[in-house]
Amino acid sequence: MSSKENDKFLLVQENIPAFRAGLWNWVQGVIDGDENEEEAGVREAEEETGFKVEIDRKIATISVPFPGTKEIHVYLGHRTGGRSRVNEGEIQDARWFTFRQIENMYMHKQLAGKWIIEALRSFD
Repeated sequence: MSSKENDKFLLVQENIPAFRAGLWNWVQGVIDGDENEEEAGVREAEEETGFKVEIDRKIATISVPFPGTKEIHVYLGHRTGGRSRVNEGEIQDARWFTFRQIENMYMHKQLAGKWIIEALRSFD
């Protein structure tokens, strides 16, 4: 799930070693119970960052982004409310970045995976 505000995208800095602690990633998680992909994305965004978001559209499906993960569905959304607060058990930080900043992070190996920049490049 990526939320865009003022031409910036919301990324979170991972805090769990198994999920690439210290690297920047999408807000993500697993689908709970009867949720669909979009509902899970909205819930995870609020749980991990404190922001309430609304889905605008799907921008990518990434197959096998890292071991143990079948696929990631990437949605673009926008913030509708809430306040910044990170779930410190999972997340070190949450910040808004421009596309150019994210490209620079990719070049300096600060992203959890290449799927982040690939997904952003795939939409207008």
